[in-house]
Amino acid sequence: MFLIVDGHGMAYRAYHGNAHNLRNAWDDGLFAYLFVDQLRKCVQNVESTLRRRRRTLDYIRVLLCWDMPGSKAQRLEIFPGYKGDRPRPPNLAKWIADLRGAMRETHERYGLAVDTLEADDLIAIIVEQALAGLSPAVVITRDRDLLQLLRFEDVEIYDPIDKLFLDRRGFEKLHGFDVEWWNLYRAAVGDKSDNWKGIKGTGEVGMTKAIQGAIESGWDQQKMIDEMVRDGYGETLALGLQLVALPFPEADYQTALAELQFALDDEREVDWADLFRYYRIEHLDAADVGDWLT
Repeated sequence: MFLIVDGHGMAYRAYHGNAHNLRNAWDDGLFAYLFVDQLRKCVQNVESTLRRRRRTLDYIRVLLCWDMPGSKAQRLEIFPGYKGDRPRPPNLAKWIADLRGAMRETHERYGLAVDTLEADDLIAIIVEQALAGLSPAVVITRDRDLLQLLRFEDVEIYDPIDKLFLDRRGFEKLHGFDVEWWNLYRAAVGDKSDNWKGIKGTGEVGMTKAIQGAIESGWDQQKMIDEMVRDGYGETLALGLQLVALPFPEADYQTALAELQFALDDEREVDWADLFRYYRIEHLDAADVGDWLT
């Protein structure tokens, strides 16, 4: 069993959930504590849920995937506004870079990163090329783009905030259509977090009904795309489909798989105490943390 964590997304949550406490550069120790503690609790929640399902777990391997400073370059080439409206909190980029490097030094598989790939692309390549059909995987993320990975057998998404699992059948029950239509839906509706507006006037409810109507009429996706192109939305739709596709069409598979193999060669189990000691934050006992978070 592989637990594949969107490390960058988890780091952002560790920050934004406690931004009022992270006041200056000294707080990088607290940031590391919050991240590692959040990761520990999340992994333990997933493990306990899987065991309650009576799933046989011969092993559990945790992989953390990270963005790199230049990882957005390919999408920026085709859409210069990509993620352009995201706020950039002070110190956070440095803290994440330091955290990613330290994680990699502690255990290689905690620092999976490729210069030209976003964490989402790396996660998609791991699922698609290395794990699909070989080992079950749970992807830990709140990123809705990664829901498209539910098209693979034995893959689930775990939301670390709502503490919910989602598989392909659950996706269809929740959204009203199969996950194979998800990229078309996202391309048309847009993605605020990526600064992608989608097709003007196309909302979530309207697009859901349009897809359901297409399915009821016996259309496949290409038939629906052809109709949208005839309506004048071809250029916007083509760009949106490129942006949401995971992995990105020009993704560096070879480097990603080499990075994965490098990480898998490290067979050590997660040692949470070792991680806490590495960040020199053992002095932050429960009382200290309680004082910081009041």
